[in-house]
Amino acid sequence: MNRVLCFKRHLRPERAGDDLVLLLGEREQFLLKGRAYALLAPLLDGRRTVLELIAALADKVSAAEVAYALSRLEERGYLVEAAPGEPPEAAAFWEAAGVAGPGAARRLGDAAVAVQAVGGEDPGPLCAALAEAGLALRDDAPLCALVVGDYLDPALEGWNREARARGVRWLPVKPSGAVAWAGPLFRPDRGPCWACLAERLRHNRPVERFVLRRTGARGPLTPPRAATPASLGAAARLAALALARAITSGDRGPLDDQLLTLDLAQHHTEAHAVVRRPQCPECGDPGLTRRRMLEPVALAPRPKRFTEDGGHRTLTPAETLARLAPQISRLTGVISSSGPLGGADHPLCPVYGASYAACPATDAPSPDVFERRGNGKGRTAAQAHASALCEAIERYSAVFQGDEPRRSARLADLGGEAVHPAALLGISERQHHARDVWNTRIADPSHHLPQPFDEQAEIDWTPAWSLTHDERRYLPTAYCYIDPPRASDRRFFSFNTNGHAAGNCLEEAVLQGFLELVERDAFALWWYNRAPRPGVDLAGFDEPYLVQLEAHYRSLGLRAWVLDLTTDLEIPAFAAIARSAQGDLWSVGFGCHLEARLGVQRALTELNQLLALEGRVPPPWDTSALGDAAFLLPDGAAPARTSRDYPGAARDDLRDDVLSCVERAARAGLETIVLDQTRPDTGLCAVKVVVPGLRHFRPQLAPGRLYDVPVRLGWLERPRTEEEMNPALLYM
Repeated sequence: MNRVLCFKRHLRPERAGDDLVLLLGEREQFLLKGRAYALLAPLLDGRRTVLELIAALADKVSAAEVAYALSRLEERGYLVEAAPGEPPEAAAFWEAAGVAGPGAARRLGDAAVAVQAVGGEDPGPLCAALAEAGLALRDDAPLCALVVGDYLDPALEGWNREARARGVRWLPVKPSGAVAWAGPLFRPDRGPCWACLAERLRHNRPVERFVLRRTGARGPLTPPRAATPASLGAAARLAALALARAITSGDRGPLDDQLLTLDLAQHHTEAHAVVRRPQCPECGDPGLTRRRMLEPVALAPRPKRFTEDGGHRTLTPAETLARLAPQISRLTGVISSSGPLGGADHPLCPVYGASYAACPATDAPSPDVFERRGNGKGRTAAQAHASALCEAIERYSAVFQGDEPRRSARLADLGGEAVHPAALLGISERQHHARDVWNTRIADPSHHLPQPFDEQAEIDWTPAWSLTHDERRYLPTAYCYIDPPRASDRRFFSFNTNGHAAGNCLEEAVLQGFLELVERDAFALWWYNRAPRPGVDLAGFDEPYLVQLEAHYRSLGLRAWVLDLTTDLEIPAFAAIARSAQGDLWSVGFGCHLEARLGVQRALTELNQLLALEGRVPPPWDTSALGDAAFLLPDGAAPARTSRDYPGAARDDLRDDVLSCVERAARAGLETIVLDQTRPDTGLCAVKVVVPGLRHFRPQLAPGRLYDVPVRLGWLERPRTEEEMNPALLYM
């Protein structure tokens, strides 16, 4: 009752009638309705206790009404306890900035900051700005602001270790340049450290990494210094205000695990999330990734929470986007940027892209290879965006980073634990003999046929886990990773993304990777055999989106249809095909899922994606080599498939779906192997699923299921010969 209350100093009360009060702030306005509020408003000036307020209004409202009105105003955050002697303008500033409660000036006065500089930088402007912000400067303060010219200055590595050892909080500040930097506030007991940030900064400087690797220099490669007294002062004041807010907020605020940038040319500020890396060699466990990859892959129960768009998930697309938001930044993120692709703005056909930095292993890269992109599609924009982010993180996770376990050995040294490369690549002897001719037909070197594997060669092998037999397997490292460490191994393997997937949990990722293998295998059996397949009646799935999308393509002058490609694995697989009325444009997309409705949807949304990426261009295959294209059309002799032709195979738990897939593969004589490629700092699980024997849309013409399964299924009366296989290559 003896507390002295007042409105927050950034709010001005304005009585608007007998029972109305307006609270006016710079960025907000609140309307209070009630006689007690109208009577109290002019009295809440920080001079009266609660008892005095009750006494002053005793002849107008009861004590209970006054107490209730005051409690409601406090609950809504409009009132604070008065702090005598506190400058009202400063108090109004901090309260408008979200600093709770009075006493900000006192807390600033009780704090002290040490200021130092490295690399010849001038600490003077920052010292002046900190003093203006109300902070005391003291050399022995437990909080240090460090002025730097580059956040990757080698001196900061020692700073980071010493600060952690001494328990000192510290803040890097880069005031020079057209874009000034400040933060984050590094703490020895929690959050990311400088080494976590430095790893991400290096990742997002791929050209610089390439030059440093090529020249052997240590770096960083710092551009010419750019500064004026005004720019240095503006940058220093930004850092000082941000640090002052952190202190008044109890270390919370804009510097809390964030790097702030001020673009002094564009007058624009940004906050870049800085993520702690659990595998960080300074503040984390550098052996974490290795140990995880050496452990058996153990599946856990994962009930499904989302089953409507693109697949079955443990989180909704919106939840996945929120989870991955800290990973998006051109400075500190795994993903440098993301957004809808140009020309893909129709609500039925959302397609998104997510870019990430890449440092190619080749010594003569083209300028456009330093940035790669993951693409995403879906029925909704949220799903398409989430899909793009997941694909970008999937690809990032597949880049060899140096902390992965591997073993250098010959094939025979590993015994039965090694998977023979021939079973992985599926390349025939005839293809190997004619590989030079094959490769002249393929413009993309990553799609070239490799040299025949030499069983006596010593190569790097990566440990993986057989879900079929619950035991260790070894896969060639160059088959599993982008830019593997032993360059000579790449002569035997050309990396492709088949079976790579990311998900909110391990089970989600494994399921997506397995379904991609089944989808590509179904394509190969159909495409290379040119096997007629029945069409799909889109109206027979009770899914309005499918019918609407078909009508949308008609409005664009395209005819779209879907073929059933389901194989002996009995997992619904489909091809969606679009053709212009003139026949000069063709495009194709593929989809596969335990739930047929989603398999059809995935095929059509991939068709959306490819049309958005490629536009109205010639067919994605060599039409002169294709010959008879009748197999691209629905088989007129077979009835169109509907949902009734696909018995429900999906369960309520993702683990059960994965086990069902493993069992289906085993019945076909196939083994399912999983390599866990999860990077602990990315927010997603990532895997490579391998099922030796399944085929790919790249030509893998070795004997096996490519020839046998179409006959067993009745697609063909007899196996085709290798010479009879479709010579037209699909470019996707």
